Amino acid sequence: MNPNDLNTALYKKMAAEQDKFRDWLKSQPPAEVLNHAYEYTVREDIVMAMEELELTDAQAQALLDSPTPLADVYRYFEKLETGHMDAVRDSIENRADDVCKLKEPQTGHALVVEPGKKPYVKEITFSLESLQKEVGGDIQAIYPFHEPVALICDEEGKLNGKPLNRTLRDEDGQIYDVLAGTFLVVGLAEDRFSALEPRLVEKFSEHFMKPELFAQINGKLVVTTMQEQSNSFNLQPLDSVPIYSHTASYAREHNELDAYRTSLNANLQCKEAIEATVREHFDGMYLSHDAARGVIETYGMERVMLVLANTVQLQDWDGRYSPRNKEWAKTIPNYNSDTVRVGYAVNSHPAVLNGFIDLVREEYLRRQPLTAEDIQAEAERILRELRAPDMPNSPHGSHYMARISPEFLNRAGSKDHDRLMNLLPFRSLAFTGMKGLPGTYATILASEDRSKELRQPRPSIREHLKQETKQAAPKGPAHKKREPER
Repeated sequence: MNPNDLNTALYKKMAAEQDKFRDWLKSQPPAEVLNHAYEYTVREDIVMAMEELELTDAQAQALLDSPTPLADVYRYFEKLETGHMDAVRDSIENRADDVCKLKEPQTGHALVVEPGKKPYVKEITFSLESLQKEVGGDIQAIYPFHEPVALICDEEGKLNGKPLNRTLRDEDGQIYDVLAGTFLVVGLAEDRFSALEPRLVEKFSEHFMKPELFAQINGKLVVTTMQEQSNSFNLQPLDSVPIYSHTASYAREHNELDAYRTSLNANLQCKEAIEATVREHFDGMYLSHDAARGVIETYGMERVMLVLANTVQLQDWDGRYSPRNKEWAKTIPNYNSDTVRVGYAVNSHPAVLNGFIDLVREEYLRRQPLTAEDIQAEAERILRELRAPDMPNSPHGSHYMARISPEFLNRAGSKDHDRLMNLLPFRSLAFTGMKGLPGTYATILASEDRSKELRQPRPSIREHLKQETKQAAPKGPAHKKREPER
């Protein structure tokens, strides 16, 4: 029996053992089920790990020899010492300390700063529940100023996708953080929050008076003062504005002029951003390789391609656009009249803009999911590079290493990393960064046998078993076609 067969047999045995345990657990009273809840969860994780784990034939056979391999592994796991309870105890104590600091709440004035709005004063209660309600989540207090004030914000505002609100800057005016969602400016009294003094209300109302608009341009955060509309501002991200794919007359007939105008306005802004980006990133000879990414992140890939294709379509006579890009432009439909389309045609030098289009199209391809062939090719390339040096080439001379291509990393998800690792045939294989070197590397110990060939992709055992079950299932009797009544 080869190792794959042994691993499959072990997985089946453990899965059957877990099924039997589950059936027994279902028959128990609720109290007994609760007693075994932790054990059941860990055993499920063990079975799931076995689905992809490749043991040697000796390891697999050793576990197969046991009548209850799953129970054996669980008992071994149970003996391992972890810091789980220490973390639980610390969480209890820290949470209690936080609550104690906010006990015996008082009321008073605080400054409320919402995204896209001017600050305003509000009477609030300085209790935990009240502060959480004001910011819409678990609170975090930060102290960026010399004055006795705290900024209270949603601790997970950025993680939860709340709109960016205001920047925090150092003494040189450089941004070091951005607050997301609504936040409060409150005073400090000993170890608690308190009402904001009138002079501080005035000072920080002025400090946060101008709402800000945020955009990622070429990996850099660009912040501008937002254009005022009464006391509120349009916060819809430009990359989320849908492209309106009909004519103005259609929009008028179907009462969709607002959507048409919003989309057209985004096209015009995208066109101007492309022109500014080309000016900034063209040095007279070369266009920087990452020039397109910032515009794409701000306006979305679909809109950037629409604006660029529109430009090439209107200037199809210009030989400075490559035939390849002209053919590509024809694949992107545009339903506006020529009069409207001219408004968002990019006014950059055609030869430079042609290079910018190439960058956008390359970025589009990089964002497509990796195929099995892509992962196989990357594994073959890494294997060649690991075999190439005569001596270990890591900084300390203890490992062979090969850099994982940036193109692969840009497109790869966690499952793609796992598949790549499963193809490379080395027990000591690790993907890691190197101090002082850019990128991520595949490393193996110098003692590894580098003559090994790539592993063949092994399908999931679980999926294989599902297919076997489907094939083995008896087919029901064919239904006889019923004649219509006459």
